[in-house]
Amino acid sequence: MRLLTVFIGFCYGIILQAQVEYSNTYVYPLPQDNDNAFNIYLLKSYDNIYTIPYTGGMYKIDNQNEKIFCSKDLNMRRSIKSINKDDSTFEILINKKSLVYKKDSITKVLNIPDDINIHNNVVYDDNLYFLSIKNDKLYVYNGLNIKLVKNLNTNYSYSFCKINESSFLVKNKGDKVYLIELDNFKIKKEFSLKNFYSLWYFSDSSIIYINNNKDFIKKHNNGEYKFIGKEDNAQIYNQWALRRINSKTIKITNIETERDYFIDTDSYIFNFIVDEKNKAVYLGTGQRPMKSFLYINKIPNTFDNVTSNSCFTLAEDNKGNIWAGSYNKYLSVIKKDTIVSKQVSNLKFLIGSISLGDTIYFTTEGDTEGGIWGMTSESKPFLVKDNSKKRVQGFYLFKSSKNKIYYGTSKRGLWEIDEKDLKSNNGKWSIIDENQTDKLVNILTITEDKYGRIYFAGTLGIGIYKDNKTKYFLAKDSVLPKPICSLTDSYGTVWFGGKGGVYYITPNDKEIESIDLKKLNHPFLNHKDTFTTALSINQNYLIVANQNRMLALDLKKFHESKEINIKYLTSQETNFTSTTEQNTTLTAKDGSVWFSTLDMIYRWDFNTWLKLPKPKIKPKLQLITKDNNIELIKAKKTRLSSFDNTFKITLNYSTPDKLPRYIQYAFQNKNDSIEWSEINTKSEFNFQNLKAGDYTFHLKIFELNGSTSYYKYFIVIPKFLHELWYFWLIVGAVIITIVSYIIYTHQNAKTKLANWELEKEKVNKQLSQLQLTSISNQFRPHFLLNTFNSLGAYLESGSYEETVLDTMGKSINILFSTAKKEKNYHSLKKEWQLVKNLIKIYQLVYIKDLKTKVPSKKQIKLIEDLNIPFGILQIPIENALLHGLHNKPTPPYLLKVLLENNESEIIFRIIDNGVGIQKAGTLSNVRKNGTGLKNLNKIIAVFNQYNYNKIIFAFIENPQKEGTEIKIIIPKNFNYEINS
Repeated sequence: MRLLTVFIGFCYGIILQAQVEYSNTYVYPLPQDNDNAFNIYLLKSYDNIYTIPYTGGMYKIDNQNEKIFCSKDLNMRRSIKSINKDDSTFEILINKKSLVYKKDSITKVLNIPDDINIHNNVVYDDNLYFLSIKNDKLYVYNGLNIKLVKNLNTNYSYSFCKINESSFLVKNKGDKVYLIELDNFKIKKEFSLKNFYSLWYFSDSSIIYINNNKDFIKKHNNGEYKFIGKEDNAQIYNQWALRRINSKTIKITNIETERDYFIDTDSYIFNFIVDEKNKAVYLGTGQRPMKSFLYINKIPNTFDNVTSNSCFTLAEDNKGNIWAGSYNKYLSVIKKDTIVSKQVSNLKFLIGSISLGDTIYFTTEGDTEGGIWGMTSESKPFLVKDNSKKRVQGFYLFKSSKNKIYYGTSKRGLWEIDEKDLKSNNGKWSIIDENQTDKLVNILTITEDKYGRIYFAGTLGIGIYKDNKTKYFLAKDSVLPKPICSLTDSYGTVWFGGKGGVYYITPNDKEIESIDLKKLNHPFLNHKDTFTTALSINQNYLIVANQNRMLALDLKKFHESKEINIKYLTSQETNFTSTTEQNTTLTAKDGSVWFSTLDMIYRWDFNTWLKLPKPKIKPKLQLITKDNNIELIKAKKTRLSSFDNTFKITLNYSTPDKLPRYIQYAFQNKNDSIEWSEINTKSEFNFQNLKAGDYTFHLKIFELNGSTSYYKYFIVIPKFLHELWYFWLIVGAVIITIVSYIIYTHQNAKTKLANWELEKEKVNKQLSQLQLTSISNQFRPHFLLNTFNSLGAYLESGSYEETVLDTMGKSINILFSTAKKEKNYHSLKKEWQLVKNLIKIYQLVYIKDLKTKVPSKKQIKLIEDLNIPFGILQIPIENALLHGLHNKPTPPYLLKVLLENNESEIIFRIIDNGVGIQKAGTLSNVRKNGTGLKNLNKIIAVFNQYNYNKIIFAFIENPQKEGTEIKIIIPKNFNYEINS
């Protein structure tokens, strides 16, 4: 009973009388301040298109939507023309009683005399002509001023009309029409029109005019008259007429060819322009301007007159009708003027239909009705028999060169039957490789190469079948695209589409291996998440449905010159609201390409599209900073200031087709590799807080002719002065020189005074003091040099410079205060401050993972007033950091400073886990920079001469030869005044 219901549903169809196809339309997004604009006029001047919102101003439509052309203050809302004078184009705008011309940035307003009819104008020989209100005078605007050309016969009324590429004055009285040449004002032709009122269009083959009843009439050159429509329901632009059919549909008719195009819009149309060269219509509506493409049609009401969702299959019968099946249990036949809807409430149509003669076979899904169904436009549907108890569901049907029909099932592998057996429906199917059907489930596509090999593919990989032998390429064995579509071109190449793009095999008479599978390498197809959903062949082109793009690979160029030339529909032309469906691309007998997305069915007039002009663009790039606007020149360096490290780059271009181009860009530092963006239609690129360096802005433009234009622009951002190493070398040298001079001056004066006052002192004390002074003079500049080496290295890294400068300043203050007192010792409090500053700098600059263990503040507080030799802690700790830990290749980095406070002495132990003394001694930086420790030992030796209890400075031997430990014993009653 249920099957009977299906049969009955198949047997009768409902003919839908609604409009079948609508030209695909793109709506321009107006600038934000004009979102509520209405009464938009479209004006054409040469190859330029303008919109004039009701709110005023003017916008010029280009490849990247709209850009402001004229200020709102001018409030031009009437007409526009262009004239060319001295190789410069003037855009002429006409307001209520003024004329404005705009050339580049020059704008001039010219008042129009009261007796001029501003609506009655025409451009001829690059001059703008006007008629007077009484039609007895002819004026001309030549780009400079308006002047009278000729007094005309007042017995007639006049109007202007564009004829091909020339303009003529049309003179009429009653039912008579005269064409008068503007250059000599002689009558060229004379016509008689019924009930003539005004003229709208003229050509050698027809005249369009309005009669006294306000009817649009067409008169053919053979004398035949034809009604076009009422004046209030029709508009004329050159040889095109626009009429509203119903509340949601307008019809645009080519008057010469009488071909109709339908556009789906409920907006009021104020005026329109047809771009004949590029087969596009611009519409000025009550909301936003629109652009409709006359070579891409959508069929929005395929199923049940309401939807085109989930169209999983498209097939063409032998009468040229297109059958569309939906997964949502709909089947419709799309004819030229009607859609016949079939009632199939229990079948979900899948991707694998095939047309054989006058019968179309469908693969379907369903609990009881799934399987293969056959149908003609006249006969009842029938279920195709198979040799299983339970009906086998599948996805794809394919006819081979040997008239074998192959069926890709979901779980039972690949099936085969002779075409004659399928047509007779005798159920004589054979299962290929029946024992291994688990190797390839969900067979989604099948094709055949020129050697008779059958390729069948699904989610697990590809199978190849010939002469009763099967070979499988499973996904785990090779790089496979998870193919969902395939075909073989006229050159014999087998193509697959799936995840990751498009793949191909060039077969030969040898056995095919997985290595023979190659990827088509093109930016449109290279992204890992790109999914090619459907393939088709149209003439010498491989049609590729690639999620949100429709592409056409030139097969002749690919096979003959290995060039990958891919033409494409732009984002405006497709204007998709969802992605393309799998395996639903069909090239019809008339050369049109049918395909579907998740929510729509489209017909692409491929032959018309191929013939459209596809000009290459000439990009203009502007680099815009806070204060400057710089034009980027290809292959030329643009040098910015150090402060211009945040900027944007804008891409501008203009072509007559006003279509966007797909681009790909990369912004590369010279030390980095190129990382290309995803393909997009961006025209503005922002870059922020760039570091100094040499950069290259790479730009690929994918031209509509299939080629790729590649541009490079070089940008240099110089370093700030403080980022230059030689700047800090000079600053450091100056500071060291000044400090050394100060120390030398003070010490020299002190030496002279000491010699005068202590001439009676013992010779050994004099020698000791001189020795201590000499050592000190070496020691302090050495400390400064190490300090500024650290500072310079740090600042080149470009981080925390204020912290380092502040820390170094505190250390230098301690140094100067000690030098000023002319002593070689100071308090343990100051020495401990030097140690803390040193550790802080190394943690910021050199050893960011440094871990420390140091005495507590309480321990230091108890002995902070005790005097100790200058540098006795700072120097060995610096050596531990610089030579021991900094040379260690991997963490952990540990530094311990341990303190014992006894009754008569304090003991410091400095321990690190660095490379050790023996290994550190082999490093160049140790051999070159051992001055600090040597001078410290000399100072301690001088002080020890005059004290009974000595300062002990000793290295503790480590058997493992890793790390270093130093033990320092300082008596609490140590005397540092050797002259006392």
